[in-house]
Amino acid sequence: SHCQNKIGVFGIGSIIEEIILAINQSSIKFSSYAITKIDKNIAEKLLPIIKSYEKIITIEAHYINGGIGSIIAEIIATITANY
Repeated sequence: SHCQNKIGVFGIGSIIEEIILAINQSSIKFSSYAITKIDKNIAEKLLPIIKSYEKIITIEAHYINGGIGSIIAEIIATITANY
């Protein structure tokens, strides 16, 4: 669920589970999303979710280019360009 928390954590790969466990041990309130597949419609799917957060954190392992961080950065750039 994403309405009550101000931080959205998006991740891809096995590392997301480790990070979520670590964050759960802290007092940080967040909502997490494990991305299992990057397809051509991912921006459309993520746009309304991303808009509902004040802060976004991306987590991934071994994806320098074209990973979830790059995709979310492009979505956020589109959102800010349209304001």
